[in-house]
Amino acid sequence: MDDALSDAFGDAFGVDDGTAASKQQRREARFRAAFDNARATYEAKQDTDAWFFQDHVRNKPTAVWDADEMDTKTTARLCACTTYLYFQGRYEAAYAWSTAMLGRLHVVSEADAWEASIPVQRAMHRDKTQKALASSSFAREMLDTVLRCMLHLHTGRWTLSAQDIAMIAAGFEKIRLAPTEYAGLHEHGIPNDNALKTCIWTPLPGLAVTVGDVCSRCGRYDSALEAYALALGVRIHWRTMRSAACALSRLCASTGMAVYKVTAQAALACALQSCPLAQRVFLQNTLLPAHLPMPLTGAAQSVLADPHAEDAMLHALLHATLRNEAALALYVALRSRGGIYLLSMRLPFYLSPSENSSWTADDDNDVAGPRSVKTL
Repeated sequence: MDDALSDAFGDAFGVDDGTAASKQQRREARFRAAFDNARATYEAKQDTDAWFFQDHVRNKPTAVWDADEMDTKTTARLCACTTYLYFQGRYEAAYAWSTAMLGRLHVVSEADAWEASIPVQRAMHRDKTQKALASSSFAREMLDTVLRCMLHLHTGRWTLSAQDIAMIAAGFEKIRLAPTEYAGLHEHGIPNDNALKTCIWTPLPGLAVTVGDVCSRCGRYDSALEAYALALGVRIHWRTMRSAACALSRLCASTGMAVYKVTAQAALACALQSCPLAQRVFLQNTLLPAHLPMPLTGAAQSVLADPHAEDAMLHALLHATLRNEAALALYVALRSRGGIYLLSMRLPFYLSPSENSSWTADDDNDVAGPRSVKTL
């Protein structure tokens, strides 16, 4: 205290007894010693694309990670590792990492059975911490990654294993709201417009599209349509609408229900209406003949071919094989673009090559579809 006061009064009255100079010298000596020590002990590190693969992450198998070790820093690093493996094309490794992590995050359990085209997981008893882990954004990213890895690991149609069904069931559990959220959307086939406007349909439309792609690839077109419909209820994208049209066409071929053909016509017209010009030509000439099992041109032999029967079409969708919320989401999406009947009648116009230059797409620059659960 006395030294500090003397230094202060010495500076104020110009008195220098050498104390300030000695302190400055000692301070400079400490800085110099610290600098020399840092220079002597520094080890140069090379920056790589996989800098987050540190030894304690690389060498410890993900299957033995404990749930209490899943802090924010560790989960972020593991998410980066899995994403790196996926984009490097190492799908088997990314699938193994994601599967192991989903088990530790209490996301996946065994699927009991399919209920109305949707696999249902066996009930899991989670405590508060486990519920927080299962509902985290990291868990959603891992689930999206494992489903995308399934698409890459199976180039063609394949038979679902028990683990595949469990992953799809976990996906449906994430993309679907609680049953009470879908209550009151219609009464005896009459839509409740206020409830339809406020319904969010699904909290994860990007994951819903991924689930639909997996179900479509393995031949579960009813399940695929359930997922696509929920995604379309949130956002209408031409890629998703195209996939929904393919699923509707295949359901029409297997069930013979005319409402599926009319709705497939409307969905295909909506996709052609909003896709970029280059993609429109590709859809007409390449994709549609290869993926649609039956031609969609021509009117369906049904009482639904009535320009004033939108309500009848909704009634038919509600009595088809779809769940009510999926049928309503698909109906709302198509109604916002003109309605099922109007779009289905305009399909020949959109399929005509001579008309490609007479109308423009809504978004010619939109060439990228939903990529992950964080995209939408």
